[in-house]
Amino acid sequence: MYIYISPSLSPLTPAHSISISSVCVVAGKLGDRLGGDRVFKFGLLCAGIFNLGQFWAPTFALRLTARIIASCAYALGSANSGPNYLRIVGPKLVPICLALNTLVGTVAMIVAPIIGGIIGGLSSDPLNPSWPYIYLVISVACFLWFGANCLWLPKTARISEGQFDIVGALMFSVAIFCLVFGIAAIPMDMVSTAASVVSLAAFVIIVPFLLRHEARHPSPILPTKLLSHKKAKNTL
Repeated sequence: MYIYISPSLSPLTPAHSISISSVCVVAGKLGDRLGGDRVFKFGLLCAGIFNLGQFWAPTFALRLTARIIASCAYALGSANSGPNYLRIVGPKLVPICLALNTLVGTVAMIVAPIIGGIIGGLSSDPLNPSWPYIYLVISVACFLWFGANCLWLPKTARISEGQFDIVGALMFSVAIFCLVFGIAAIPMDMVSTAASVVSLAAFVIIVPFLLRHEARHPSPILPTKLLSHKKAKNTL
């Protein structure tokens, strides 16, 4: 069984990783401010909608756009799953909750490629491929997960810490984007390698300004005190 996937679709995978890594920390901060349950459910809903968009997208540009937005939605969910456990079950039960979450995620990573391979192998016609139906399956799963969380996920308290650090959020996301994109583009052709150098240089330039801004903001996206905290440093 052979599955035909055009090489032009290769940007979909790095777009997913780059988007998640760029947004995850900001997503966690949004969960603190707006309530982890709200942000978590909003992420699931958006992931369902934009995976459906990837399924229906008539052009690659629209599919890539939907992919990026869906990946950002995944970040909203993943960044708030751990804090939700802490707020709902308390610190004593968090380890077992995270262990069960890891177990489910591991099983999903084993099963998902098998299901994806079966769906993708239903049609080997390049003009009428079956692999986009993978997005439809993911979309349905997200909507079901969203519905389950609406029924059973309790509300979590908001943590108010003054004005939201919009500038810090933008700078942090751009910096992480430049770093991850710069690394991802290194093994590609010469044009991509040049873009990689520019991207990594931009990261180096942005970081000092970001750290300076975060040190002065009363409610920073990236608390600089965390970097000097003994116990926190041991977990990083």
